[in-house]
Amino acid sequence: MKIRDLMVDWLSDTELFEMAFARKDAINKVRNVQSQTARHIIKYFYYDVPEETKKHWVAEIDGWLAIIDEVKLKNKKRLSGDVHYKLLFDEPLGEITDIQGIVKNIDKIPGMKEYNKIGSLTDLHIKCEKVLHTISYDLANDKFEDFLYYANKVN
Repeated sequence: MKIRDLMVDWLSDTELFEMAFARKDAINKVRNVQSQTARHIIKYFYYDVPEETKKHWVAEIDGWLAIIDEVKLKNKKRLSGDVHYKLLFDEPLGEITDIQGIVKNIDKIPGMKEYNKIGSLTDLHIKCEKVLHTISYDLANDKFEDFLYYANKVN
């Protein structure tokens, strides 16, 4: 039992373990804001709402993306573009059924169902994928701008 404890202590003190732990923490920080970000991006692209409402959603999206942009590993590196993409698009929005479920829940918010929808769910899925793909790789390469910079490219 003592040898096992010594090995666990030794492994815990290695840089490899520290990096794995830091990476896990970084991924969890992104996951903490992934669903809110996804929901607001869907609302921004899919619902025909007053400009003031869209501005509010953009501010929220930018706030969450700023949190993600600040995430760095212990060696000052960032998560890869592939990891960001998985966390921001694949996990919350990867399938059209994911988008359908989110829209269904957004429509339950009082007043949201009355707004006209812009385009189809397929179009929405494509827009979300394009925007989040570009954002993911810009985050990884320390080139992130703001949400409207990317949204205007797909509209």
